[in-house]
Amino acid sequence: MFRQSTDLRTGEIEWTQGELLGEGAFGRVYAGLNQQTGELMAVKVMQLISHQLNKEAAYQQLKDLENEMSLYKKLRNKHVVGFIDARYDPETSAYYIFLEYVPGGSIASMFKRFKLQRFSEDLVRNYTRQLLTGLEYLHSCKIVHRDLKGANVLVSRDGVVKLTDFGASKAYRDQTIKECMKSVRGSLYWMAPEVIRGTGYDRRADIWSLGCTVIEMLSGTHPWPNLDNQWTAMFTIAKTEEGPPRPVNISPEAARFLDRCLQFDPAKRPTATELLQVRVRVCACVDGNAAVVRACVSIS
Repeated sequence: MFRQSTDLRTGEIEWTQGELLGEGAFGRVYAGLNQQTGELMAVKVMQLISHQLNKEAAYQQLKDLENEMSLYKKLRNKHVVGFIDARYDPETSAYYIFLEYVPGGSIASMFKRFKLQRFSEDLVRNYTRQLLTGLEYLHSCKIVHRDLKGANVLVSRDGVVKLTDFGASKAYRDQTIKECMKSVRGSLYWMAPEVIRGTGYDRRADIWSLGCTVIEMLSGTHPWPNLDNQWTAMFTIAKTEEGPPRPVNISPEAARFLDRCLQFDPAKRPTATELLQVRVRVCACVDGNAAVVRACVSIS
């Protein structure tokens, strides 16, 4: 199916493989150029597990892929990375997912790329509001992301934030949401306590992960920097009611926002819609003889 060069044909798409954009346990992501349309793409290449080597793991991987594809096909929103196509190549046992190319890369990669120790609060506020808009859309579609973190948030050339990587995500029905969501999925340091405890969880687990992602943006590191041992981290996150340590030198407004997202009791966490409701403080100031009213907008 493939020629021995960077010029490839996958299903109906003829494309040229470019530089490696990222890699992880899931596989690799390459830049791709569609030779028919000229479209730039991000191509996620996943090597499938052999049924002969591990039948159970191979089945779970295929199940996760089918789930991810069904969600990508359903979602259409400016704050969700766009889906183009997906194909399996039996010759190489690889699965190719063609996605919208987002040139800014992930929020997590921006610290190294721009030599930043942390983001300014203005930038964090901007990205957080967009993330909330994306989460509000996901939750309205009855989907929980379950792996929200800086590495799974991409930034476009125009500063538009886009959620990506729906491999851990799950659609649900209202009456069964907590019953069907008891598996531990996601990235440990961003996980809500109820996810680790396995007591059942819902869309508010994403709000906890959002708070952890805000800490990541405000500090330049994951939200539990003093927990290196995985087992210790699991125990601590599951039991610590005050949540992860807050970054130093943040504004009272940012601290209040984090406190709302990181409520130990998920029932006390606001929804994405509630967090998006803007509190407007009207401040009157006098400019000569004219009274000028300005609105001071904040996420709080």
